[in-house]
Amino acid sequence: MKCFVIGIGGVGGALIETIKRQQSWLKSKHIDLRVCGVANSRALLTNVHGLNLEHWRDELAEAKEAFNLGRLIRLVKEYHLLNPVIVDCTSSQAVADQYADFLREGSTW
Repeated sequence: MKCFVIGIGGVGGALIETIKRQQSWLKSKHIDLRVCGVANSRALLTNVHGLNLEHWRDELAEAKEAFNLGRLIRLVKEYHLLNPVIVDCTSSQAVADQYADFLREGSTW
């Protein structure tokens, strides 16, 4: 399962850290959960094969790509990602307004 976390403050950051800590347990249950993208209001970091969860904060801080919801939609289409999970940890109406676009492309919120 490929997931993208938008909003990596308190809740989103804690979610990513929990996923990182639970990787061994998830693998023991044959669950392949990969965080393939993280975003804050300034930057977007993606890797369709999964981010390195040991260094995601540093990599996001150095990311050159500006945050753009359209980029996530294009990424899903370009790499034919089947049913990626988009986790919205923001309070942004602009992000919420994009839910229908993501669902049209096969994402699960």
